[in-house]
Amino acid sequence: MDYFKLFFTDEIIELMVIETNRNTQHFLNTQKVSPVSRFLFWQPINNNYMEKFMGLLLWMGLVKMTSIADYWKKAERYKNSVASNTMSRNKFELILRFWHFEDNKTANKADRLYKGRKLLNMANELVKNIHKPGEIIAYIPNKTHKYGVKFFKVYGSNIYTYKIIIYEGKQSKPGEALSETIVTSLCENYLNKGRTIVTDNFYTSVPLARFFPKTIIGKKLKKGEFVGVENESVTFNTTSIKYDPGKKNRNHEGIFKPGTILLYNTEKAGIDLSDQLASY
Repeated sequence: MDYFKLFFTDEIIELMVIETNRNTQHFLNTQKVSPVSRFLFWQPINNNYMEKFMGLLLWMGLVKMTSIADYWKKAERYKNSVASNTMSRNKFELILRFWHFEDNKTANKADRLYKGRKLLNMANELVKNIHKPGEIIAYIPNKTHKYGVKFFKVYGSNIYTYKIIIYEGKQSKPGEALSETIVTSLCENYLNKGRTIVTDNFYTSVPLARFFPKTIIGKKLKKGEFVGVENESVTFNTTSIKYDPGKKNRNHEGIFKPGTILLYNTEKAGIDLSDQLASY
């Protein structure tokens, strides 16, 4: 509960309560509802109900059943002491139906994410202040799921996520590529502070690096060779000077890997675990 309350603060819970109640009332005031509709049984919720609702959602992520109704069934194969003791099925489904984070009347409809923008901003402000990153941070675009939403995020060696940007279609700034806009937004709090950033080639662009020498692009190297150039504060290496002997091949010869590759593989592994945990 201590960890839960770090991220689902009273302010965030209160936002959900206010906007869910507002959204429900707006629906009841503007829509024709059947006299026997369950919507007529709605009673405004408070923070306690919202926390119970969130708790049930988290629990349902661990205890898989075919449908929401199954969690309240009394048959032996479904019976549990969690759902019905927390709230009625009707109450849960009503909150789920009207769960909301924004006032539709005052929201900026030009923002494609306006229904979740306020919540996203609050979440990013929270995660930024709860924990400070160490030297190494990484940003890699999340893999898209067939029915999912694409995230861009920056995270640390401890797999902690420091900021999330939700992809909403064309969102680059004038004169910038999408990768440039994403990078400058994700890392705005961590630039020029001596950090090492691990990334893939999606984020490698000419404007971000100020230049990209042709001697680097077209250089063909043998195993173990490296080439590097430097101009002002920007350095390009095709590999790292530091090597690790790694494994032995069949001839018992050392297979050397550049330290840069080892660092990248180690730090990039965090994003895979982060995605795995999020998928649950």
